[in-house]
Amino acid sequence: MDKVNQEVAQEDVNEWLDAKRIPNHKRESNENLIEDLVQNVVNGVLIVSKEKIVHNLMVPLENGEGEVTITQLEYKTRMTVEEYHNSQKGVKTGDVNGMLLGIVSGLTNQNKGVLKKMDTGDWGICSTIATFFL
Repeated sequence: MDKVNQEVAQEDVNEWLDAKRIPNHKRESNENLIEDLVQNVVNGVLIVSKEKIVHNLMVPLENGEGEVTITQLEYKTRMTVEEYHNSQKGVKTGDVNGMLLGIVSGLTNQNKGVLKKMDTGDWGICSTIATFFL
């Protein structure tokens, strides 16, 4: 059963895109990613507002002892140039995954090493969000 209806989810995502000032041509070229965001809102995995995105992890992160330590990530809506450059320290030229990981780390204030332990399903959502910061 859907957590949020399709129309409300679309409105929430559009408000976030508006707050980020994403132009129409970038929205059109990323329609599939926007549809993914909307579907994840419908399913309750994402909570999207102008101020932030909350990502309820499908597979919570655990410490080395099997204890759940992170159940959700909170993403900022905006990133400064300085924050972006800081997030890219140590990333080799052409390393797209490293670049996305850095952006997600900068947006969520989570350590890159912690984020690398994320399930690939959750990582797909993270990388979709990060794409709008390129």
